[in-house]
Amino acid sequence: NNQDTVILGGSYDVDSDDEFNSTDRAFVYDRQSGSYTMIKPFAEGAQTRSYVTSINNSGDVVGFADISNGDDNFRIASYITNVSDLSSLTEIPSLGERATFARAVNSNKEVVGNIFISGTNGQREAFYIDMSTSSPEFQSLGFFNPDFNDSRANDINNMGQIVGRALISAPTLRETGAFLYENDEMKDLNTLVAC
Repeated sequence: NNQDTVILGGSYDVDSDDEFNSTDRAFVYDRQSGSYTMIKPFAEGAQTRSYVTSINNSGDVVGFADISNGDDNFRIASYITNVSDLSSLTEIPSLGERATFARAVNSNKEVVGNIFISGTNGQREAFYIDMSTSSPEFQSLGFFNPDFNDSRANDINNMGQIVGRALISAPTLRETGAFLYENDEMKDLNTLVAC
């Protein structure tokens, strides 16, 4: 972040009983104190994973991690936390039990990412949520065309403008175009430039 003190990353957490068995874990490194803190997932267990994707200038961190739904099955949920207490993960609201992947957070604690679309071949839909409010509400950002059902938000600036990519043709062709989402509209950047 712009404070020039915190670095985000990922590493393998190696099983102490089996050095060849490792799990993806997010970490935060504080350059000032020299501390290296792994972000634990929501669920207990050696094979549960955590990932970190973005940090804002207030030290708010977002990512996604495994979470238990109560019957020992795991799903992926997005979280927000702060470098002041990395052990306290707040789950970002989602739609049902669908896997969510937070990708970015701005200085206003607005979060964007993508959510898995059930019954598809790994397709996702871009989402937005304002985590600064007392009752955050999940908002799907849609697609260029309802038949081209894959969109992924990658970043958001402090003005609330969201960038990402979305399908521009049938899912089987996997052709994507960049988008800018603002004023409740997904704009295909290819249409804003000359051929």
